[in-house]
Amino acid sequence: MSPRRLVPGALLLASLLGAFGFLSFYEALHAKELGEFCALVLFSWLALATRADSRWAVYVLLPALLVALFSLLYAFVFTLRTGADLFPSLWAQRYYAYVLLGPVVYMLYRRGWGLADFRRVFVTTMVLIVAGRIVGDLTVSSTPLLLSGRLFVLQLGPYYDDQTYLFRRMDFSALFVALYFGRRLFSSPNPAAFAFRSSVAALSTAVLLVSLPRTLATGTVVALVLYGLFLSRPERARVSALVLPLCLSTLVLAAPLLGGFLLSLFRHDLSFLTRSQSTGIALKSFAEYPIFGFGQDSSRSLSYQDLFGESFYPSDTGLTGVAFQFGIIGVLLYLAFCAWLVPNMLGLIWAARGRVGSAETTFLWVLLVACLTFVIISPIQARFIYSEGLPLAAFCWGLLMAHRHVPEPTPRAPVMARRPTDRPRTPTEVSP
Repeated sequence: MSPRRLVPGALLLASLLGAFGFLSFYEALHAKELGEFCALVLFSWLALATRADSRWAVYVLLPALLVALFSLLYAFVFTLRTGADLFPSLWAQRYYAYVLLGPVVYMLYRRGWGLADFRRVFVTTMVLIVAGRIVGDLTVSSTPLLLSGRLFVLQLGPYYDDQTYLFRRMDFSALFVALYFGRRLFSSPNPAAFAFRSSVAALSTAVLLVSLPRTLATGTVVALVLYGLFLSRPERARVSALVLPLCLSTLVLAAPLLGGFLLSLFRHDLSFLTRSQSTGIALKSFAEYPIFGFGQDSSRSLSYQDLFGESFYPSDTGLTGVAFQFGIIGVLLYLAFCAWLVPNMLGLIWAARGRVGSAETTFLWVLLVACLTFVIISPIQARFIYSEGLPLAAFCWGLLMAHRHVPEPTPRAPVMARRPTDRPRTPTEVSP
């Protein structure tokens, strides 16, 4: 990365590290707050340094205003429902600053960044998080999970404590690293590169085998199967336009039977029972406040746990939790975003094939698989508005904005007369 890109690259790296939970189990480091601060600083700097035009107003200024209004609205809704102070609820939504990563990606593209630059920063972020997670497991946990010899242990029960909860929040980073380096394993004949990739893939897989939630594991397998069967090529995607709606309709009709089967299968599972109870509470509240929901709580004033019980977390109830917190407006926005994101990410991959290197193609493929996984598990876990899902969605949104709205290339000049800066680059062009 050139010196001209070093400062924004460092700020972007710090923002992503905070967004995806790097060293979040060391609370004294305030990594999350530092990431939010870096995201705001980077956005403000780029917004002021980028030439203001109609696209700047739509893709930079408007998102910032909408994020501020959204946060203010649902802080006010919670105050209206409970009489709690407004500011703590507003402060609790500061992680929405990561939405601004979308405009940041767009503005960096306008300043000359290429897809390869974003890949380097993003992959470095994921590797550092997995490494930090392993170090934390070996140093913070009273019983290191990686050395316990148990698989899929992060469930409610004797093994579930504050530290295991924090490790579980970072399952996306391990999944990303395992998929990326697993697919890149044999892409280079260099023995050193193979050794590094195989080591990283093996360590991230070990982390997943210990801590991967069942829902995310199932969603990932389904996403990989769907991509392989229906989405890997445009001609297969045309078939999926007929097959997938039929499958979805079948699942909707079979939902009562499926619910009964799951209840009988997991009736003694503490995690499942807790989620079922929370879903009932969320549905009851949604029936009372269907339009705007219950609003955003705050641990500094009045929390959901104070009102509905210590085990109630809307994030554990999927779309039902979205309906509880944000009402039907939030559910419609969430579903509309999901319906927009996956087809457009798929189109970006198709457009990039043959125009970028294999590393960039793999990078886009892993992002697509992650987005598709999060969409599939949305009824159970609505990840796009919590923890790792929000910055992932914003990052992909930024790539798509840049792909669609970077100015079209000017007619190419003769090779001897053309300079590298004669025309703006598109997201699918690799930087020198």
